[in-house]
Amino acid sequence: MLSFTYAWGAVYKREMWEEIRFPAGYLYEDMMIAHLLFYMAETFEYVDLPLYRYRKDNPTSILHTWGTKEVNPKGLDHVFLAYATLEFMYRQKIKVDVNILKLTIREFGVIVFYRMNKKYHPLAFELGCYTVRRLLCRITGEYEVFLNEKERKYVDAFLKGKYTAWRALCNMERWKAK
Repeated sequence: MLSFTYAWGAVYKREMWEEIRFPAGYLYEDMMIAHLLFYMAETFEYVDLPLYRYRKDNPTSILHTWGTKEVNPKGLDHVFLAYATLEFMYRQKIKVDVNILKLTIREFGVIVFYRMNKKYHPLAFELGCYTVRRLLCRITGEYEVFLNEKERKYVDAFLKGKYTAWRALCNMERWKAK
């Protein structure tokens, strides 16, 4: 539910759009409605084919604003939407498992780090701490055995409120990507 959160990555029945609309004024608005669409779907299938080509030369793309020096509070939309998706899952009593934890770590880790100005990193981290703590209360059993070393370090940073450790982990991933 959290990993396929892009409007361009799916084909929908027309009837699903009778009650749902993209909210105006938000960045990452496809993420905001994806959980509603998946929840409404009676069935869905995954096609493992490269059917989408992303243009990196589009100067108006949101990709070009990630991590810029420009302070845009709209970058926080992503953080609040990830949190809202989990809250929706809790209210609907949708199973929360280790896979959801892994996706949450990714969302509140390097993705947030890349997508927003560093001025908002502390706020994103605090919401990540709250979200991960809340998520771990819902997972039964030993979750640690299913996490790799990097994911365990992220969880430790969130549980202990270690902002500098979180930043270091994000920076290490960022450097590896270059």
